[in-house]
Amino acid sequence: MAVKEIAVRILITLAGIVLPIAVLSTATAGETDTPFPIREGINIAGPFVRTKVAPSNFNGERSEYWTRTMYPGWYTGDELRQQGFDFVRMAINPAVLLENPALRRGRFLDEIDREIQFYRSAGLRVIADLHFWRPANEVWTEQAIMGDGSSAAGSAYRALVVEIADRLARYPQGDVALELLNEPPTQDCGTGWIPLQQALVRAVRESTAKLPIIVTGCGGQLDGLLALDRSKIDLSDSNLIFTFHFYEPFLFTHQGAYRLYLHIQGIPYPAADGSVEAAVGLTNALIDQLGLSIADAVAEKASATKEILRYFAQAPGRDFVKSQFDKVSAWARANTIPPSRILLGEFAAINWRKTDRPDYLAARIRWDNDVRAAAAERGFAWAYWNLPYPKGDIFR
Repeated sequence: MAVKEIAVRILITLAGIVLPIAVLSTATAGETDTPFPIREGINIAGPFVRTKVAPSNFNGERSEYWTRTMYPGWYTGDELRQQGFDFVRMAINPAVLLENPALRRGRFLDEIDREIQFYRSAGLRVIADLHFWRPANEVWTEQAIMGDGSSAAGSAYRALVVEIADRLARYPQGDVALELLNEPPTQDCGTGWIPLQQALVRAVRESTAKLPIIVTGCGGQLDGLLALDRSKIDLSDSNLIFTFHFYEPFLFTHQGAYRLYLHIQGIPYPAADGSVEAAVGLTNALIDQLGLSIADAVAEKASATKEILRYFAQAPGRDFVKSQFDKVSAWARANTIPPSRILLGEFAAINWRKTDRPDYLAARIRWDNDVRAAAAERGFAWAYWNLPYPKGDIFR
């Protein structure tokens, strides 16, 4: 396939700000070396991952999906096409399917089929992404299904994956793909996700040889993908798509999230655009508002400062992002996998604290732009996390 150098200037409107991105792609431009030709996509989380208690909660019928009925004014497929997307990664919570009896499960799968057709009718390709969602069902979780697929939970999950694959195989090849599990656990990797993924791929391939299957390493992040080798997955299967998620540097993309970074703010991107003093000052001011004891406040500030110092010592910026993506390119070349079969399945610098500080907004825009550019330059498809509701600027 011929190699094309394409200079693209993309104008992206984000929160009222128009920023140019100059993207120079030297990747092999082609849809003939991939079973699932995609480029730019959006994650859809909500309608088929969020759950509610079934109105008639009996005989084990414990939950059902929100579906789009809970989201009035949802985006049409045509609107997403107008935004430049050519595929959606549709998150589907398998717990609902696993905990309901066969007849009701079939009705839910029919609903999922209709949702896929909703996007396909607009010309969008669809990834059916099996994606457990918190709060976790106490029975059906990622941890419960891990192993070689021989446990009761693992066997049930394997049967469900095959059932979904059989439905997806009815679509024309290249229209839909099946992602076996979102961000599989890292715990006990060698005896958990790796053998389960092998068992799932074998089971699907016994049913359909050509359905595009999306696979990943433990954790679903870049390092997990790089650890995949021929002992862990059949790299020669030409209908496999390899995915990774990218949220690095985590201190920037997750400031204000989870316990570790909950009280940290003011982290710039690139690091050179800010200072340790400013970030520590903003973070300490936030901690002072928490009403902690003196001892707890001192400990909290010390922990946060340690993370901030580490961030500035690493000094991440555009070169850091490029170097991380270069690792994936090198892995793909070493395993004779074309870049068109690499998917950046999730990325975002989420506004966890809902701050309207203009410096943070500008930093998130820069990070988003750098990540999209790095993926495009290397020929990787990408899917942004995620479609906002209510409607608004998608990249924000």
